[in-house]
Amino acid sequence: MRLRRIFLKNFRNLPKVELFPSEGYNLLLGVNGAGKTNLCEAIYYAARGELLKGERQRELIRWGERWTLIEFTVNQDLLRIMLDGDERTKQVEVNGKPERPGRLTQYLRAVAFTADDLGVIKGRPSGRRRFLDCAVAELDPEYKFYRRRYEQVLRGKNLLLRQGRPNRELLGIYQQELIKLGAFLVMRRLDYLRRMNEELRALHERLDVGRGPLRLEYLSAIPGLPETGEGLAGWLAAGMEAKAEEERRRGFSLVGPHRDDLRFRAGEIDLGQFGSQGEQRLAMIQLKLAQIELHRRRFAEYPVLILDDLLSELDPGRGQLLLEVLPLGIQAFLTATELRPPLQRLVGQVYLIEGGWVEEGL
Repeated sequence: MRLRRIFLKNFRNLPKVELFPSEGYNLLLGVNGAGKTNLCEAIYYAARGELLKGERQRELIRWGERWTLIEFTVNQDLLRIMLDGDERTKQVEVNGKPERPGRLTQYLRAVAFTADDLGVIKGRPSGRRRFLDCAVAELDPEYKFYRRRYEQVLRGKNLLLRQGRPNRELLGIYQQELIKLGAFLVMRRLDYLRRMNEELRALHERLDVGRGPLRLEYLSAIPGLPETGEGLAGWLAAGMEAKAEEERRRGFSLVGPHRDDLRFRAGEIDLGQFGSQGEQRLAMIQLKLAQIELHRRRFAEYPVLILDDLLSELDPGRGQLLLEVLPLGIQAFLTATELRPPLQRLVGQVYLIEGGWVEEGL
């Protein structure tokens, strides 16, 4: 997968950008606030339909302008996204024909690391669930459908529970549907974590950093989590039955994948509780490296890799080691405030960004 052309108009603080990026490394250099992350976000937004920062689509449009245009040539395909701030509309085209936004991932896939990713490890469980759900859905589009259906049924059950004396027959119907959907989601999550941990073990052997191999552990309030998909439905049913009375009393569902969590371990250390800022940053970078390998195994090619401020808080030796394990043949966009070791050793294209304007560097 290769991004061959990037054209942006009125995107965040970028008035107009046209780049023909390198097929390998692309270094985006500039002071904080110059527009480096915004350029990366345009790639991420087209690939994922999500924002790296902010929550509203209107925030993507440059201040004082009514619309923004995003165009990418990916391999031989032309992807075009037009956002109209006045009409609050989003038009998506591929090769001149209308396309559903959710299908752009078939043409452009991206994995990104940003400083905000540290919040996954040390933040709230909801952030870790969102990270896991997004990661699974990237490789398994069916997962997104089941997750959305689970949330719909969950809202129905919670609405019923808040009635005080819910209809038990209807509650049972919701319960059975949540058991079926929840077992599917947990099974896919566990399978993803198994494959992720295999990649992390292999990566640790190459990096030999930290307190031990990074490992992701699935946490549930229900004891006796099965290690495979077999028995998950019965396990969930037993957990829901045990909490049934408390759920009716409190007015919301207490059991299921919407309440589960992740633990990030390096050796025997829980990084969320005892890891340093540097250890948490290193762990998230390892996760991203493992993710791109899972993408390659699933789609037979690497996604575009975005590394925003990768080397911050890492010594040059550690940074050099991380860059050395980046796979050959991947197209990557790296941001930094200046061209310092170990970025100086990378062979690729340099772009200088100042005040939203981008030009090729040396």
